[in-house]
Amino acid sequence: GGVSITGAGAVGIIGGIVTSGGDGATPVNGGQGGVGGGAGTVFLSSGGGDTVVQGGIAARGGNGAAGTLGGFGGNGGSGGAVVLSAGGNLSVGSGYGAIDVGGGAGGLGSAAAVGALPIPGGNGGAGGSSAIVELIGQNVTVNGTVLAHGGAAGAGGDGIAASPTGGAGGAGGVGGLVIMSAPGVITTGTISADGAAGGAGGAYGGAGGIGGGAFAFATAPANRVSGQALQGFTLINPPAGVALGSVIIDAPTLVLTQGSTISANGGLGGAGGAGNGLAGGAGGNGGNGGDLILFTFSAVPSSALSVLGGAGGAGGAGTPVAAAGLAGLDGAIAIGRGISNPDVLLAANSTIRGTNQLALANNAPSAEDQQKKNEDNKKKNQAAACR
Repeated sequence: GGVSITGAGAVGIIGGIVTSGGDGATPVNGGQGGVGGGAGTVFLSSGGGDTVVQGGIAARGGNGAAGTLGGFGGNGGSGGAVVLSAGGNLSVGSGYGAIDVGGGAGGLGSAAAVGALPIPGGNGGAGGSSAIVELIGQNVTVNGTVLAHGGAAGAGGDGIAASPTGGAGGAGGVGGLVIMSAPGVITTGTISADGAAGGAGGAYGGAGGIGGGAFAFATAPANRVSGQALQGFTLINPPAGVALGSVIIDAPTLVLTQGSTISANGGLGGAGGAGNGLAGGAGGNGGNGGDLILFTFSAVPSSALSVLGGAGGAGGAGTPVAAAGLAGLDGAIAIGRGISNPDVLLAANSTIRGTNQLALANNAPSAEDQQKKNEDNKKKNQAAACR
C-alpha cells in the first residue's frame, strides 16, 4: 500500500513514513528465490500551507531471496515514488531524515548440485529499479540524503567439479529520477541516483552481470507546465534540445550541506567467474552515467558532481582468460542560471570529472539587441532613400 494525503492548508507528519516492499521468501524444497515486493507510493500535497515530514521516508523495494538446489536468485523489488508538494515550504527531516526509494537487492543464485542429472549453478537475481523523488515548494529542505539507487544484483552460484557450470551474475538495478523545484531556496544533503553494480559470475565460468545505468528519459513529456505534477514527473521546461536527466534542480539558491554530493553514476559490471581449469566467465559491461541538470545562481563545486559510467567487470581467470566487460558511457552535466531565463544559461566546454559539460547557451539576440538592430536598419534604409 501507499500513503496519499492532500490538504487545503498545511500537511504535517510526526515521525516518518515507511512503504517499503517485503523481502522474497527462500524456497524450502529447491527452486527460484522469491521476488522482492515493490514499494508503495508516497504522495503529500498542501494547497496553501507547508508540508512537513519530521522523520524520513522509506519506500525501498524488497530484497529478492536466494535460490536453492540450483535455483535462480529472486529479483529485487522496485522502489516507490515519493511526490511531495507544498503551496508554502516543504521540509523533510527535522534532525535527520533520509528519503530512500532504492530498488531491492537481487538474491544469490544457488550453488550447483547433483541430482539425477548435474544441476548448474543458478543465476543471480536482478537488482530492482529505483523510483522517482519529486519535491516542490516555495523553499525545499531535506535534512538528510536522497537515495535513489538501483538495487545491487545477486551473484551467480558456483559450479562444482561434478557440475562445472557457474551461474551468471544478475543485472544491476537502474537508478532513479530526482526532481527538486523552488522559487526560493533548496537545501539538501547528498543526492544519489546511481545505477547498481552487476553481480559476479559463479566459479566455473559464470558470466558477470551488467551494471545498472542511471535513469535516462530521452525527451520531455508533452503538455506539461512548470511545477505541475503529472504521472510522477514535473516538467521544468528545459531549453530546446536538452533532455530530462537523472537529477534536475531548479532554484535561484541551492545549498548543499557540508560534504554533500550529487551523482548519477553507472554501476560497475560484475566480474566473471574463474574457470578452475576451464574457460573463465566474461566480465559484465558497466552501466551508463546519467545527466545532472541544475538551474541555479549558486556556485556549485565541480568536485561535488559526478556522472561517471561504470567500469566493466574483470574477466574470469581460466583457460582461456575471459574478456573484461566494456566501461559504461559518462553522462553530462548542465548548469544554467535560472530556468525562466534560458538566454543567460552558462555555456561551458570544460570537463567535470571526466564528463563534458553541456553547452546550453541560447544564441538568440535579446530584445534590446533586436530593437537596436531594427533602428540601425531603419537609418540605413532612410539614407539609401535620400541618395
